[in-house]
Amino acid sequence: MNIFLSILAILAIGIAFYFYKILTGKIIDRDGDFIPDVIEDKAAKSTRVIKKAIADVNDIVTKPITKRGRPVGSQNKSKK
Repeated sequence: MNIFLSILAILAIGIAFYFYKILTGKIIDRDGDFIPDVIEDKAAKSTRVIKKAIADVNDIVTKPITKRGRPVGSQNKSKK
């Protein structure tokens, strides 16, 4: 039970410190949803990167597979 109360006290102190930083303006939160703008910007950027990667993978998957043979005029002709 003491471990549970210790963990709860540490969490309460951390949350109080976080709200103090937001209210004093040291953590910038323009829209007031208690999520720092730095984290929101990084999440938006990573979302754009992931969407671009998914689009690139879909382009690669939908391309038809071309049969590649020996180039014309190559010196490695089969021996008969």
